[in-house]
Amino acid sequence: MKVLARNALLMILLVVSLVPAVMAGAQGDGDDSALMMPYAAFYYLPVSGGSMADQGDGAYRLTLAGVPEIVLAFASGEIGMNRVATHSFISAWVGSAELTAAAELQASEVVIQMTLSAPIYSPEAGTLAFTARDITFDAPPHIEEPKDGWPVPAEFGGADLVIGATLDFQVARAESISTMAASIRDDNPCRTIYQPMIDDAILQLENSREQLQADYAACQGGDTNACATATQDMLRFQEIAIRLNSLTEMLSNCLQGGTSPGGGVGR
Repeated sequence: MKVLARNALLMILLVVSLVPAVMAGAQGDGDDSALMMPYAAFYYLPVSGGSMADQGDGAYRLTLAGVPEIVLAFASGEIGMNRVATHSFISAWVGSAELTAAAELQASEVVIQMTLSAPIYSPEAGTLAFTARDITFDAPPHIEEPKDGWPVPAEFGGADLVIGATLDFQVARAESISTMAASIRDDNPCRTIYQPMIDDAILQLENSREQLQADYAACQGGDTNACATATQDMLRFQEIAIRLNSLTEMLSNCLQGGTSPGGGVGR
């Protein structure tokens, strides 16, 4: 949890105030990657233990035990946290094929960084499994790396998993949940209340993304007015993303019976 968790806490408090600085940096160095949005949300799961089994070709099967029924969600730009049913979170992920997310697992002082996909959740057994790739390690300065590199632990005890959700990840989850809602009866209150708002937020987000990209391109071409507009575009983009994240969690929890329509997400 060392890197993503630290980023989560900082981003919850500072992301909006940092947007102009990020845009200014992008204008100065011409690096398109500087325009990439930060994580839209972070999901935190404490677990009692787990294992990592080598599947070959750089892939591992990460299996977590003692998985709680509630995931703590921290949205960028918002103070506080949401409580999301683990089943809801994973169901929306499973509904989006090939969806991946960056994650960090801290089972010791050495943090394991990875990309997760293909989740399988068993509420009865309290287990959650992923395909993990792109394994790297982050250790504090006082711990020397072994000569042969850090080993991937076959088993580990109590650990913390932090999943970083980009805007694309959140949009994909929102679309998956919206599709789930569309498959239930028309008079279901969850669908009636949340789906139209989510569909509208997705459309607004895509339009905002296109406007941001257009103004950024003009800014890179020397249009100073476009540079100022692009900063405002960035703030608007983040505002819509925060709303989409909240609506997604509300609909997800509502479909799972976690909240009443209009009641919001438990804090």
